[in-house]
Amino acid sequence: MVIQINNASLKRDDTFILKNINWSVKPGQHWAIVGLNGSGKTTLLNIINGYIWPTSGEISVLGNKFGQCDLRQLRKSIGWVSSSLQERLYGDETAQEIVLSGKHASIGLYVQPDHQDIALALGLLEQMGCSSLANQPYKTLSQGEKQKILIARALISSPQLLILDEPCTGLDLFAREQFLDTVEKPKKSFPALTFPTSLAYPSKLNGNMKEFG
Repeated sequence: MVIQINNASLKRDDTFILKNINWSVKPGQHWAIVGLNGSGKTTLLNIINGYIWPTSGEISVLGNKFGQCDLRQLRKSIGWVSSSLQERLYGDETAQEIVLSGKHASIGLYVQPDHQDIALALGLLEQMGCSSLANQPYKTLSQGEKQKILIARALISSPQLLILDEPCTGLDLFAREQFLDTVEKPKKSFPALTFPTSLAYPSKLNGNMKEFG
């Protein structure tokens, strides 16, 4: 299993944020966690990343059981795209530098990239339809362009798991359609890559999980 969650709960004070979550994700599956704002979608994804520890239950990601593995090493196999990550990146860096920083999962580019890494970064930018943005400062890009750059950044380390946390936040309807079409590209190029994603959905759904093709 890529993700195995058994009876996981998260409690803050006297309130359950998540309660008795059971979830199994197989290699190559693509899932969407659908629910209202505040239903616990991002919290669940942060637990998978090891940024939040559950109050109870067992978590295993990519065959690594939490409490028995080095989460820093595990995160190198997980691509992460979220609005919170956008806020932490350095806006003066170019789109190419942002992508290259994903090689070492760092905020900022501190390791001199070699020609192979640069070629890979440019190839991913082309795949995302962002070749023309390579030398533009990240802060000057549109919200949709930033999201595409973050996907390229996540893919440069060849992750086994790609997590998208509400990737369409801040996009208008047309930009959302364009972005979702872009997401199809890595799915086709990396058929074994697993995609859990969270989507805010204006309905009575409350953190429901759906598998999609």
